[in-house]
Amino acid sequence: MELNNNTIISATSQQVSSSLGSETVILDLAKGEYFGLNEVGSRIWEFVQQRRTISEIMAMLENEFDAPREQLLADLQEFLSRMHDAGLIETHPC
Repeated sequence: MELNNNTIISATSQQVSSSLGSETVILDLAKGEYFGLNEVGSRIWEFVQQRRTISEIMAMLENEFDAPREQLLADLQEFLSRMHDAGLIETHPC
């Protein structure tokens, strides 16, 4: 999946999720698979419950986490790629 700052991302409707403290568990309804997310993944998951651009998500992450921008961007891209490959998020035209 190729991403740029203007790519719009959102969670698909074929999943349900639940927060457990600072972590989140997602159930893929189509495949019956569970996914566990850490604190950063959980926040990103919260952000993609509404359609948002990559740049909007990055700005929110930078406001909440004390980490270098390059690291946050790499983590965000890896997370979104994994969630897209799993069929849990989708992209939308700008």
